[in-house]
Formats: sequence, structure tokens, C-alpha cells
Amino acid sequence: MYIVHTATELAPLVKAGGLGDAVGGLCKELASLGHTIHVYLPLYPFLSLSIPLELQCQIPFVFDEAAMMTQVYKSQYGQLELYWFAIAPFCPYWHRSKIYGEANDLFYFLAFSLSVDAYLKTLAIQPDWLHLHDWHTAYLAFLSQHQSYSTLLTIHNAEHQGCCQRKDLQRFHLDSGDPTSQDCNLLQIGLTYAHRLTTVSPSYAKELQMGFQGFGLQETFQRHQEKLTGIINGIDTHIWSPETDSHLNFACSFHHGFSSVLEWKKKAKLELQERGINTKATSGPWCGSICRLVPQKNPDLIEASASFWIGKGLPFILLGSAPNASVQQRFDAIRLKFQNNPHATFIYTFDETVAHLIFAALDFLIIPSLYEPCGLTQLIAMRYGTIPIVRQTGGLQDTVFDWQNPNICPENRNGIVFQGSHDLALALEQAISIFQDQEKVYRTLILNGLHQD
Repeated sequence: MYIVHTATELAPLVKAGGLGDAVGGLCKELASLGHTIHVYLPLYPFLSLSIPLELQCQIPFVFDEAAMMTQVYKSQYGQLELYWFAIAPFCPYWHRSKIYGEANDLFYFLAFSLSVDAYLKTLAIQPDWLHLHDWHTAYLAFLSQHQSYSTLLTIHNAEHQGCCQRKDLQRFHLDSGDPTSQDCNLLQIGLTYAHRLTTVSPSYAKELQMGFQGFGLQETFQRHQEKLTGIINGIDTHIWSPETDSHLNFACSFHHGFSSVLEWKKKAKLELQERGINTKATSGPWCGSICRLVPQKNPDLIEASASFWIGKGLPFILLGSAPNASVQQRFDAIRLKFQNNPHATFIYTFDETVAHLIFAALDFLIIPSLYEPCGLTQLIAMRYGTIPIVRQTGGLQDTVFDWQNPNICPENRNGIVFQGSHDLALALEQAISIFQDQEKVYRTLILNGLHQD
């Protein structure tokens, strides 16, 4: 099958968060199964790629009655054929210093979608499927409605929707398909016109239709529920592998059993300590959080978890940053509060190698998300012998099963699950107890988790 993916991220080449990991892992897996996979991506001005690019063509488009030009480049990345779209590279308006968060995000991704549609029309051989990811490329479902290929839209996070006005589309000579409304929602347009819809876990597919997680589009999701399927994300086990992790100086084969996991974790902790992270030696369990500090990730409970764990005289590591200045200031104040505490580490600059080391070193990873479409950190944690402590929501409840849940087979129990702030402390107490006093349970949870993808 010939499949074209259009996305704003593809790990490890261009990544802002979990979307890049999900798209990268999916594309590589599909290619390994024998499918022909092409990936269309924006060529952001700030990218510095180590792979050679070959100019293919130039695609014209109109914005505010001015003629613009997109340059299309081709490159090869493993089994993937990549096409990079440089949006009007000689026009300052289209320059940007980051993937998201620029003033012209809406227009940039509309120009990308329009350029992709125009390029597809030049192909002698059309794809079987055009796979769209989130609101940034959702409008292509509307543009492609009369083409020979089918469209599939994956919703990775419905909070971000590409809301705009009809007049915004008209700046490109585009339409919304609804002449009765001046308000437009690019994600909603995609939901309406795509042939199939997927999201990243079965529970999230239900939540989109019934809960606040639909962010105002609940009725639209309900209306199109017959074409909506929830499929759990997976991780790229070539990148996230204790046996071959290129970010670590020590490999581990967990086939040697539980003792090899513990020995491997000791090495990771020592390396972090050599880097000045958690320099206080301790025999107690390490806990931490690796995430973006945004409302979705529930910063209140991350702060509460850190205070609880550090208050017990145990090491806690937070690796993350906040795009919101007020949230970042709040966590700066927390770091200042614990600056003389040898058990507290707060790192606000993302470092890929440090992230891999932290996953390897931690005994527990706290994920208290307010909502979580799927989540990859809990899957990575289990792959690295780290037990996840999660709030029961979305993909977290589809992948992490509580150690005491009588409705779950003992061999599938792989973590600690809590409901909210009222039982967070109990979950953390259970983690400490399992580590210190219940070695059999601790071993079982780790070994069960290692069998997860």
C-alpha cells in the first residue's frame, strides 16, 4: 500500500513532543511491513538537517492577493521517503524560530496544507491513503474530497483545533464548506470530511464524545463515531531500547532477569550523580516526572508529588519546561524552595541524553495528567524497568493496570493507578512500600511492564 503522511513533526529529525515520536514510530513500522511510506513535512527555517535535500519543484500559492512560492525538497531517511515543504522561504513573514507558538501558526500550516494538496495533484501515481495528523493538516480532508485516494485523520490531542474565521481562509482563496457560519474550526472540518478517523487510545475515543476532552467538539465526534477508532500508540523500540540505547554508556539485556534490571539502574543513577543530578547517595526509591509543564499534565499534582517525595527524604527529578511564563515562574519558585535539598532536582532545559538516563535511573515515574490521549512516557518507563504511577484517564488507563486491581490478571498488573488529588498521597505511599517492603510485588510489576510495547 502507498501511504502519504502529512505531519508537523517526525522524530528524531523534527520534534516538539509526543506527536513527533508517534508519527516517527508509526511510519517506520509501516515501512518495515512492506508499505511504501512518504512523509510530507514543513521545512522550518530553523532546521539544520544532516541528510541531503534534493529540490523537486516549486508550488505557487496566493496569500492576500500576493503570489507566493513553496519549494519542495526530497530526502531519504532509512526506509522513509521524505518531502520537505519550504513555505515562501524568501518572504520574512513566513520565517519562524519554533514549530509552534508563532503569531502566524494558522496561516503557516494552511499554506503547508495548500502546498501539499497542489503537489499531490502533480503526481503520476496517486497514494492509496493520505494520513493527516491533528489540526495542522486536517484541512487537507476538505481539499482532497474529490481525489482518488482516501483520507485518514488521526487526533493526537483535540485541545488544539485551529480555530479561525472564514475570512482567514479567504486570504488563501479557500472556503470552509459552510457558507452559513463565519467561524471555522480546521479540526472540525477534518473530522467532517475525512473518510476515517483514528485517535490514540480506545478510552480517549470515548472521552472525545462524552467528556470535556472533546473541547467543544463532542457532538461532532458523536456524529462521526462510526468512522472513529481508538488505537493505542506504541513506542519506537529501536530508539527506546535498554539493549541498544545510543544515549547510554551501558547496555543491559533484561533477559538475565530482575537482578540485571537493578544493576542497570544503579549504573544509571551513578552516571546521573556524576553529572551533578541527585548527588545525595540513598538506598531509597527514586521518583520523577518527564513532561511539558502544561495544564494537561496537571502541574498541581506534579508539584504535590515532588513535595511529598522530597519530604520523605527521597530523590525526585523533574525534567520539563513550561511554554506558559506564569507556570514556568511557579516551577522556578519550587526549584528555589528546594535549592539546598540534595534530594531535589529540577531541570528546565530538555536534553535527550539526560531524558534517557532519567528513564533508566528512576524506580517510579509519576504521570498525573488531567487528561491523556495516550501517553508515551508510561510505555517508555516500563520498557526501562520503571514503574508508572498514573491518574486513571485516557490512554493511561488502557496501558497501566493497578497492582491491586482484582479485575486484571496478575500477569497484566504493571503499575499504580489513582483517581485524583484525594488519593495521590496513598498511591505514592504504596510505591514506597512496594519498593522497601514488598520485593515480590516490585519484581512482578517491573517484569510485567517489560512485556509491554
